[in-house]
Amino acid sequence: SYNTPLGIAIAVKQLDSTHDVFIAEMGARSKGDIKELTDMVKPNYALLTGVNNQHLETFGSIENVVNTKFELADSISALGKVYLNGDNELIRKKAPDYPNAITYGLQEGNDWRATDVSVSDRGTEFTVTAPDGKSCRYSTKLLGEHNVQNLLGAIAYAADTGIPMEKLVLPVKRIAAVPHRLQLLDKGNGVTFIDDAYNSNPSGCRAALAGLGLF
Repeated sequence: SYNTPLGIAIAVKQLDSTHDVFIAEMGARSKGDIKELTDMVKPNYALLTGVNNQHLETFGSIENVVNTKFELADSISALGKVYLNGDNELIRKKAPDYPNAITYGLQEGNDWRATDVSVSDRGTEFTVTAPDGKSCRYSTKLLGEHNVQNLLGAIAYAADTGIPMEKLVLPVKRIAAVPHRLQLLDKGNGVTFIDDAYNSNPSGCRAALAGLGLF
């Protein structure tokens, strides 16, 4: 895994003059883990995709999980930006502590919204609407509303860096599913499998069932 201090250090060591942007996933199993990583990377932007009941055997409580995840937002200076998944209940409750944060999600009230989500055996389609009202339609091989949320956060960040929304249509379409995580497999003869065999938590299981229910 590359979302640990050692993994991120290895990734940073591979950077050279051909790289303009470094994106790091930051994992945590205990209080202070995210701060350790932000002290290494010193990020300019933060994107919180979700806070759920996970690693409670090491965190001790859901409050510790929330506070640790928000160590990422706390590391961003006034010159940077924080993006929050406004559909996540635990993130939404803490969002008022970050009044300048940009929210995204499928629910009303988010700065960036995804609507008109439809699912088929080809994947997912959805419409993204920016804070200024501009919208664009996207398609992806990924399944589940949580993946739409993740893509929406990435689209919001990319658009804010100056990439036009319409130029993101093809990159979003090309994204391949991670093996064993709601992976859509066409077995031919009209038979389609959804492989979600990777280990999960209760929220992930509900998301998988919700994705199945969209068919």
